[in-house]
Amino acid sequence: MKNNRKLLSRRDFLKIAASVPAAYLANGLASGLKKQKDSQQPGVIILVFDALSAENMSLYGYPLQTMPNLERFAENATVYHQHYSAGTYTIPGTASLLSGLYPWSHRALALGAGGVSDEHAEHQLFALFKETHASIGYSQNKYSDNLLYQFDEYLDTHIPSGAFDYENRIFHDLPMFRNDGRVAFSSFDDNIIRTGEGFDASLFFGPMLRFMNLALQTRNNRKFRGQYPDGLPDAAEQFLLSDLVDGAIEKLGELQEPSLSYFHFHPPHHPYRPTAKYAGKLFSVFAPLEKPVHPLSSDKRTYVNMRRNRQAYDEYLLSWDEETGRLFDFLRSSGLMDNNYVIVTSDHGEMFERGEIGHFTRLMYSPLIHIPLLISRPGQSRREDVFSPTSSTDILPSLSQEIFNSVPSWVDGKALPSMGGEPDPDRSIYTIDAKKNSAFAPLSEFSMALTRQNTRLIYYQHPGYSQFEYYDLEEDPEEMSDIYSLQPAMALQMQEEMLQKLDEVNRHYRK
Repeated sequence: MKNNRKLLSRRDFLKIAASVPAAYLANGLASGLKKQKDSQQPGVIILVFDALSAENMSLYGYPLQTMPNLERFAENATVYHQHYSAGTYTIPGTASLLSGLYPWSHRALALGAGGVSDEHAEHQLFALFKETHASIGYSQNKYSDNLLYQFDEYLDTHIPSGAFDYENRIFHDLPMFRNDGRVAFSSFDDNIIRTGEGFDASLFFGPMLRFMNLALQTRNNRKFRGQYPDGLPDAAEQFLLSDLVDGAIEKLGELQEPSLSYFHFHPPHHPYRPTAKYAGKLFSVFAPLEKPVHPLSSDKRTYVNMRRNRQAYDEYLLSWDEETGRLFDFLRSSGLMDNNYVIVTSDHGEMFERGEIGHFTRLMYSPLIHIPLLISRPGQSRREDVFSPTSSTDILPSLSQEIFNSVPSWVDGKALPSMGGEPDPDRSIYTIDAKKNSAFAPLSEFSMALTRQNTRLIYYQHPGYSQFEYYDLEEDPEEMSDIYSLQPAMALQMQEEMLQKLDEVNRHYRK
């Protein structure tokens, strides 16, 4: 694995920051686990594929086989077929996975460095396992990496977000910022450099850096055009899918036992950059159903544009799956699957319909909230299938039940079927998006979905738009026919339940 760091590398930046005491900068990031645990408990390996929708996987009924190697992994795993994210984009989705709490509890609602509320800062996987397991955390997505910084005191090893990238130009994970990477990200990367769109806090450094990055990306894309005809994958820094998997295999090969290992990979998150082997191969292979543009759609994309992006996404899935096949082979051959729970899931899904592309949206439909969950228990030798509804908030209580024989009192989730829990076909599963809502105020601007008994009630509460929608997912899996106006009894029951829950969670924040 080779890194090209000729432009604004860590070394370059350390020269710029020469006035900072050398001893402080020299602390570095831990290269290995700090201590050996005495417990003989099984380990845990969590693999998160960012923005992976179950609706685009043949394992869950998609007409194209986009992830054959993951299907091979499923042969020795439990597959959860009605698994839903508690949030619709990285911050709330990841926080719910790690904490076992719904967004209305952990309050990591907005895109940024706010993180989980102080009340629940210790209510997460790394704290739960600290006394019995060595821990390692990695997130290639810099937003979810902010959560790892928040939980840093419970991590033995925190791998920098750009550790496996071809280019490493992120500043906030430098050793000098290790005391609080979230503050560094918010104050330095996001406001001084401001690598995103919009006005610059710095009138010089931000535009200069973007110009230099564009030149470097152009050069790299030209260099790797034969491998990636649409450009290199990019997670704020460019990377090769093969390097990403090689880096993960290297770190997993160094694990002590038992360990809690969390790897959050950027693929198949946008931008969708398939390899040459798959780029353009799915053109006109599959024509998805055309759906009307939703009133809350911010982009109002055309059907043709959405279809082209879906095609690129599916081709990127194939490209990523080919590389992760090597990762799964390593887990088998190394024996890690014999003494570890191996979990494959996502933080949220991805949409290519109703005028929207991606996941940073106010909409709330299956492609966005229906996510994969596959769990291989230590030594599991056959496939199991679970069809009762489950939530991303269930992962923490399930692991706690399996390994410690108890579930923390503060979780919102439940132990999963086949992981110490019982199937509950009547269970209510919530998904919440409140990115514009203050974390310190009652929920007043939000989208919320309640999935129950193969039906879904959606409540949109936004300035100038307040509506309920209701779908029968068994009769109408594409969610084309909103039958809320018919006032079915189940919809009214679910509406009452949802409003009661809102009143309950808001009561704590009312003055």
